[in-house]
Amino acid sequence: NISVNLTAKQDGIKGYYSGGTLASEAAMLVKDTLGDDSDSEIPEGFSYKGGNHEIIDLGDDIYTQGRPHPMIDPTKRIEMLEKSAEDPSTAVIMLDNVIGYGSHDDMASELAPTIQNIRAKVSEDGRSLAILVTVVGTEHDHQDYHAQINTLKAAGAIVCDTNDQMVR
Repeated sequence: NISVNLTAKQDGIKGYYSGGTLASEAAMLVKDTLGDDSDSEIPEGFSYKGGNHEIIDLGDDIYTQGRPHPMIDPTKRIEMLEKSAEDPSTAVIMLDNVIGYGSHDDMASELAPTIQNIRAKVSEDGRSLAILVTVVGTEHDHQDYHAQINTLKAAGAIVCDTNDQMVR
């Protein structure tokens, strides 16, 4: 069981997705939950940007030019995790871990050390934050669905069954 004690200044929701469908769903739910009915222009590369909140599809062309897709290469997500953890307004970080054909053989093991490190770092700073992850796949995928979940939980992530559950 992971406890998260946020400070009054922590109100930022960050979502770093490897695909557009889940990022769009998260953006719509976050925007709706926040009561943001503005039609303001969304900056390039964002699915949603408002206040301290941002939802990003890291599989978008702007992030994948000259580099592998984030379902294969965790580098950009690790960079975004570290950056958002340094922001004292960040309260929640959401990630998807898409498994199956065309995905990294063990993305959870790639993300786990960063999750552990940033949880320790924010703790040293007297803060806390929630790192939420959903594993998208089946028990038949070669990455071992339950092993992915267990690795992420052991690193201190809160694993949700679905993207909808994670965002809500």
